[in-house]
Amino acid sequence: MAHPLLQSDFPRIPSWFEEGIASLFEKPVFTPPGEIHGAKNWRNDRLAAALSSPARRRVLHVPAFFSLADEDLDHATRMRSMPG
Repeated sequence: MAHPLLQSDFPRIPSWFEEGIASLFEKPVFTPPGEIHGAKNWRNDRLAAALSSPARRRVLHVPAFFSLADEDLDHATRMRSMPG
C-alpha cells in the first residue's frame, strides 16, 4: 500500500527512501483510531547493531544515503544477493 501512495505523491522519490518508508509501514499499528504508526520490524535489531558499531557508523550516516543514486542502491543490492 505504501509504494503506490508514495509514487503518486512523490514520482521522483529515491528507491532507498521509498523502501525505507514502505518497510516502516509493513507492520502497521492502527491505534489510536485514525492514526497509523509503524511497529518494529525484522530490520530494527540489525540496524541498531550496525549503528552501535563505530566502524559501521562511519558509513551509515544520513548524508551518505541522500547522496545515493538509485543505480548505486540497486548495484549494492545485487552484489549482496550474489552467491560466494
